[in-house]
Amino acid sequence: MTGRFRVFAAMAVAAVVLTGCYRAEPVYEVRNHPIPQAVQAKISPAREEQLITEAAANRNWRVERIAPGQLRATIRIRDKHTAVCDIRYDKTSYSILLVSSENLKQDGEGHIHHTYNSAVHKLEDEIETTLFRAGK
Repeated sequence: MTGRFRVFAAMAVAAVVLTGCYRAEPVYEVRNHPIPQAVQAKISPAREEQLITEAAANRNWRVERIAPGQLRATIRIRDKHTAVCDIRYDKTSYSILLVSSENLKQDGEGHIHHTYNSAVHKLEDEIETTLFRAGK
C-alpha cells in the first residue's frame, strides 16, 4: 500500500509541476486604448506613428508600416518564441491585435503562453508612456 501511495504521490507532484511550466492564458488584446485629448491636440498622425514605433523599439519589437494607421510589430523572445501583432491607430485610440505566433503554444481556442501577454502588456505601457510624454 505504501508503494502505491508513493507512486500516486509522485505522479500527482509531476502533474502539478508540468502544468505549472505551461501557463496558458486567454490572449490579451488591446482594443481601442484611448489616447488622451491633450496628446491628440499636440501630435500629428505622422508623429503618432513615430512615437508608437519608438515605444515598440524600446521594448524590442521590430516594426514595419503596413498602411496608414497600421503597423506590424514582431518580437522574438529568447531566440525561441516569436509573436506578430498589428498595431492599428488613429487620432483617438490604438489597438494591439495578435496576428500569429511561433512556439508560444497558441491553441486556436484563444489561449497562449503567458510570455506573450506579458510582452503585450509591456508594449501597451510603453506606448501609453511615450504618447503621454509627447503630450506634455
